[in-house]
Amino acid sequence: MVLAPQYLFTPLPAPYDPLFVADRPDVLAVLNPAVTIVVGALVLATAVVLAHRLATGAAGTRLVLVGT
Repeated sequence: MVLAPQYLFTPLPAPYDPLFVADRPDVLAVLNPAVTIVVGALVLATAVVLAHRLATGAAGTRLVLVGT
């Protein structure tokens, strides 16, 4: 999986080369784990919100959310 910092700080072949800013492996080493943590937190937060809506919704709403 190619994350945004790899587009910006690693010289990649076309079509990613217009996004290249600088060849900075040190910045890439810091940003890649940070982006992964942020994305994981967003996925977890989304799952919590959806589970809360499913648990507290009315019967008709739960049927729509579950998809049956």
